[in-house]
Amino acid sequence: MKPSRFSRLGYSMKKWSAYQKAQFQTDYAAMQGEARDRITAMLASDGELDLKTEAILEIFENPGIRDFVEWDQNRFERNISEVAVELLMTDTERAVSWVKNLPAGNARAWAISNVANNWKNYEPNRANEFLKSFPEAERKTGSDRR
Repeated sequence: MKPSRFSRLGYSMKKWSAYQKAQFQTDYAAMQGEARDRITAMLASDGELDLKTEAILEIFENPGIRDFVEWDQNRFERNISEVAVELLMTDTERAVSWVKNLPAGNARAWAISNVANNWKNYEPNRANEFLKSFPEAERKTGSDRR
C-alpha cells in the first residue's frame, strides 16, 4: 500500500460501523509480515485514536515499520507527542497511562512535556502531579537533554 493510500484508508475508517471496525481488528490481529507492517504504519499516522496508540507501541518494538511512512526519528517523536495530546483531549487518565507505558527515551520525554504543557492550560495542579510522577531526567525534552 502506498503512503497516499494510507490517508484514504484512515479517512474511510472513520465512517465504518462498529461491526466493520471489529472485523478489521480481527483481520489485523491475524496479519503477519510486511502486510501487517504496512497497515501498522498507516494506523500510526492516520488510524483512529485507539488503533493509532497500539500501532505506535508496536513500532517501538519493530522500528523498521517506520520505513513504510518514511519517518525519521524526529517525525516519529513528533507523532507520539501529537497522539499523546490527542488522547489527553479525549481521556486524561488514558493519556497518562499511555505516556507512562511508552519506552524511556526522547519520544517519551517529548510526550511528557507536551501533555504537561497542554494540560496545565486547564488543570495546572493535575499537570504538575503528572510531571512529578516521572524522574526529573524524563521531564526534560530532547532539546533540554542534549
